[in-house]
Amino acid sequence: MKSRPDFDDLPFAPASPAEEAAAARLRDALDAPVGGPRDGGGDVSGQDDVLLVRALTAAHAPRGLDDAEHRRLVEEALFATSARRKERRGGTVIRVAFGVSGLFAAAAAVVIFVARQDEKAPSLYVARSTQSLFQEPFQVGGTAARVDRIASARAAEFRDNQFTRWGVR
Repeated sequence: MKSRPDFDDLPFAPASPAEEAAAARLRDALDAPVGGPRDGGGDVSGQDDVLLVRALTAAHAPRGLDDAEHRRLVEEALFATSARRKERRGGTVIRVAFGVSGLFAAAAAVVIFVARQDEKAPSLYVARSTQSLFQEPFQVGGTAARVDRIASARAAEFRDNQFTRWGVR
């Protein structure tokens, strides 16, 4: 039976000397100039907490770049881009292969289009006159029957034209 609880495991226990030393190192690293050794800041290697806090601070309130740092970053980016271009010479062969195959595909499409144009186009009905529908002269009265006959004939011709355009025979 334990007579006394272990206070080191409780969250409100006083900080140990090692924890106080780590907190002091973290405070000193955070108080150092931001940017690391390149910008005159202290060495923060091995201090992941400091790097995390600095990254969060830079994301929330980024600092401005001076002209020299800006020029250096731009030159590094341009140098990296030109170096990558020099390394990617093999991609030229792939681009040429795709270009040639695309050219052949376009030529094949043109040939197919021209070949289809040479085929005789099916003849369509021309719906302009009603002369062929009536052999007898018009009589007074019967207008509705004539209109029905014309509408029926034009509907059949329209349907036949649609099927002919679609290639249905």
